[in-house]
Amino acid sequence: MAPAELPQLVREALAKGDLPRAQELAEDGLRLAREAQDPASEASALEAQVALHVSQGLLSEAVKCAKDSASRFEDSANKESQVRLLHLAAQLSLRHGAPFDKAVACAQAARDAQGSASSVEDQVLVLQTLSQAQLANGSPKQALDSANLARDLSREQDDFLGEAVSLLRIAGAQVRLGDLESALSAASDAQELFREVGDPLAEAGAAGLVVRLQRERQDLSAARLAAETARALLRQTGELAREVAALLLSSQIASLELASGAQPGGGSTAREFYEGKGRNKVLAKAKEAVTLSKRLGSENLMAIARVAHARAKVSNGLLEEAMTEIKEVLPVLVACGDKRAQGSAKMLQANLSVLQGQPDLATAKEALECFQAAGVKHDVALAQSMIARLQKTRAPAAAAGAAAPTPGAASAAANAAATSAAATGGPKPATIDKMQLALPERVKYTITELVAEATNLEGMDGKLQRAAALAKCLRESWNIWRKCEEDRALMETGMTSIASIMLRDRIQAEFPQIPEMDLTFVFDYPTIREMTGFVLTALPDDT
Repeated sequence: MAPAELPQLVREALAKGDLPRAQELAEDGLRLAREAQDPASEASALEAQVALHVSQGLLSEAVKCAKDSASRFEDSANKESQVRLLHLAAQLSLRHGAPFDKAVACAQAARDAQGSASSVEDQVLVLQTLSQAQLANGSPKQALDSANLARDLSREQDDFLGEAVSLLRIAGAQVRLGDLESALSAASDAQELFREVGDPLAEAGAAGLVVRLQRERQDLSAARLAAETARALLRQTGELAREVAALLLSSQIASLELASGAQPGGGSTAREFYEGKGRNKVLAKAKEAVTLSKRLGSENLMAIARVAHARAKVSNGLLEEAMTEIKEVLPVLVACGDKRAQGSAKMLQANLSVLQGQPDLATAKEALECFQAAGVKHDVALAQSMIARLQKTRAPAAAAGAAAPTPGAASAAANAAATSAAATGGPKPATIDKMQLALPERVKYTITELVAEATNLEGMDGKLQRAAALAKCLRESWNIWRKCEEDRALMETGMTSIASIMLRDRIQAEFPQIPEMDLTFVFDYPTIREMTGFVLTALPDDT
């Protein structure tokens, strides 16, 4: 057995699943090489040990053997193999994880060892790994320089594949440097080059990066289209798990686009998506993701898909169905130990509790604990924001509940008074001219009218509709109703999330002088009194 053949023989034994034979070959080869004091044979034996350690998941030991092998190849004046093993050591260090300074050192050593005889292709590969290691080690400027050099070398050789990979490295560095526009341009160019060389899997990966960048830029329509492109490409490759992931990403982006389209400043494309068939598309994508995930047999992935399905149901106003699905899927996520997915499910459950008029602060806190355990800073911040909002909403609601007498009786009295006046043929009270009211009364009256319209559109609480309708034409009824209903939370009337968004849009249109309101306006200011207070505070002084 020639020493140079040893690594291949070990890999063949490993491929057959014969670990004892692979271990025997590697150990015997290393022992014999050292007895013979042959640097070249020892280098080959150490390279065989690298393959053995990698198969056992011992990456730290594999890195050490790769560096030792490179050193022996240097002693035997084999530059090409020295560079190859240093490059391998850098790649294994990246796989091993932080700290990444070892990966940088190995990649830089490989780059320094490359002479004029090294092929351009090898130089590009080493530079790409060096850029990746520098970025992982927190040096985006150096990473960008290395990636640019790799791209320039690839262009000189018309190496489209090498240029595409280099562009992805460039995009990653530019993201870290805060230049999203340049990053997006590089990622889009990489996607186009992967298409030209006929690599749909790599093209889908580049499209995925475009999705994330467009989402960061808040161009949700473009992000959704990129996600749909990635999904179509992955369908061609038969990569079912990645196709499901792309579908879930597409559904998530579409949900964000729906929320954006519901806002006045959300953009014309998002608005068209919201007013068109956007909600149905979100639901269809999520349902398809659930179906595909079942074929994979992965309980965790299927549970994640069902969370997305529940979120899509919320967008379509199917709150009860969404809550049922979340309650069914949570035990599965707990059993799988997926803390982040558990947090996402609990956050959705907490949001649903708000939409159903029964805010669940405890569930929001459980979501926070899950995100903290998963170490996801962005999700932790979202959970903390929601908890603060729920705590703020809970206090006034409790105070109002304790102080309010019997609003139903007062509302009934108003209705009875109006009915009695009509029956006796008595004189009708004067019609209200709201423009003659003082500003606070005018704002409250206007919001009351808008609430009546919103509840009437959704077929909501009849009592609230009647009282609000009376308030529009009878000053006496208005005076009675405003005292008993202005502290009632609108979500208690059965208002859906879609109706709450429509109400928020109407209030924004009625008072265009105030700054743009959050999509959660009705939940942040759940009563007519609180809405009125917000509008009065936000209106300019000269109104």
